[in-house]
Amino acid sequence: MRPDAWWRASSIAIVSIAVVVAGAALAEAQSTGDGSSLLRGSSTAKGRTSARPGTTAAPAAAPVPVQWIGPNPAASLDSPNVLDEPVPPALGADALGDPVAGPTPSRPPARTNGARGSTAAGATGAAVGSTGTATTGTTPLVTGSTGPVTPRTPLRATQPVPRDSRLDPYAEDSVDEGYQPLGLRTGGFTWYPAVEASAGYASNIPGRAGGEAGALLRVAPEITGQSDWSRHALSFDLRGSYTNYPQYTVYDQPSFQGTVRGRVDLSDEMRMDLRGGYALGREQASSANNPANTLVPATVQTLTGSVGLTRDVGLFALTLRGDVARGTYSGGELVGGGSLGVINRDNTQVIGALRVTYNASEALKPFVEGQLTSRTYDQAVINGDDRNSTGYILKGGVTTDLGPLLRGEISAGYGVERPRSASLSELRGLVVDGSLVWSPTRLTKVTLTASTAFEPSTVSGVSGSVADTVGVTLEQSLRRDLTAQIGGQFLTRTYTATAMPNEYDLKATTGLTYKFNRNVQVFVRGEFERFMRVGGSGDYDSETVYAGVRLQR
Repeated sequence: MRPDAWWRASSIAIVSIAVVVAGAALAEAQSTGDGSSLLRGSSTAKGRTSARPGTTAAPAAAPVPVQWIGPNPAASLDSPNVLDEPVPPALGADALGDPVAGPTPSRPPARTNGARGSTAAGATGAAVGSTGTATTGTTPLVTGSTGPVTPRTPLRATQPVPRDSRLDPYAEDSVDEGYQPLGLRTGGFTWYPAVEASAGYASNIPGRAGGEAGALLRVAPEITGQSDWSRHALSFDLRGSYTNYPQYTVYDQPSFQGTVRGRVDLSDEMRMDLRGGYALGREQASSANNPANTLVPATVQTLTGSVGLTRDVGLFALTLRGDVARGTYSGGELVGGGSLGVINRDNTQVIGALRVTYNASEALKPFVEGQLTSRTYDQAVINGDDRNSTGYILKGGVTTDLGPLLRGEISAGYGVERPRSASLSELRGLVVDGSLVWSPTRLTKVTLTASTAFEPSTVSGVSGSVADTVGVTLEQSLRRDLTAQIGGQFLTRTYTATAMPNEYDLKATTGLTYKFNRNVQVFVRGEFERFMRVGGSGDYDSETVYAGVRLQR
């Protein structure tokens, strides 16, 4: 790493640590002198009463229980994705690029009269372990699975059930909703619109060796919608962004990701899960699929769809699912002008999957799953080789739901993708996929992700690579209106051809968010990336720092 890159990375880290320490000191200074909680909305602080001499203190009124369904309230702290990839990365994503486990960062948990811990009106079905598509900068790959069945009892709203502090580890903490968006209700839907505007500086705008530095401006609108029906469910998640580099507009980056998810309750023991999505983004400039003289990489569009049918048969649940992912490549520019010519990479992948789940308990459900895959290129023969392929994946795993403490899914197995041309090597290896969200307290959330993706290539003599990704993100509420975030992601890409050097990509992120009220927030974020190509050229560093404001309703 270059000395100046070390200096910039160290500066970002020092500034981030200083801001976090200052926030913690400020929170400590504002805490009460008798050692009350920094979370001023906690029950410990609210429960203190004072009585004048000679008077009798009135008994405190019993707190009204707040019922939660769906995602962990602790995991609903606002946490925009600071990695901000233009194309959804392969991080345990579902068929539309959504995280396998955990709620949408900016969406608060739904409040209904449903019983705590049950599947209530408005739930969107099993988010954990749903059909998965890992979309990379090379081509879409569907590698997910189908989640657990819903309870065999009908989905009906019930009266609130008082909390039991012996069963609920968070019962002693009151839920502070003063900074959660209220949303807009229309009919049977609740909508949560938001927009972020920020400005900053990037040391390597194109993300490649010798890339230019300059200022950046970014706007990122979003809107999510959630039904609250007594049966069935429908949700929308639309997110976009546009990053402008005033000094180098040729590198401007558009990004969009839209997801529609539905659940149809056919009976008490059977359901149908439907998903559709569209994503648009710029491919990574350092990708080995780009010619050496690439100035602007291609724009990737991904269209996905999934249909799954789940049947509960006693202690077991059977799920039959079909997925399709269509990837198209367009645009791109070479140094000195000229088209990148990537249309021959357009392809469609189809997957059929069967999963068997053992319903040991609501908290722990082991499963086994088998998948058959087929990939078809619009132009089958590229550089003298037939690129169409078939393959399979066999894996086993477990889905866990321990309430607010731990939820998610993790699986491991073995997969193969075999090109039709005998001169091309197979893509094969261990496959790991999953996402776990751990919230030991309401103030702390840790997200762990892992994934394996087979990324095909159209480079002469190269069938593709096996990409393994692992990531971790920590969110900590220093006080009720101040949240800190730090995270890391490490990717290794191993090619089948010895002539292609393996690649390593390390990313680190940090951020701090201050909430004025439930509608206005300000934030500062920093990102560092180190890209290495073993035995080849093209290593680079990239640092980005930006600050902005978030408006939400």
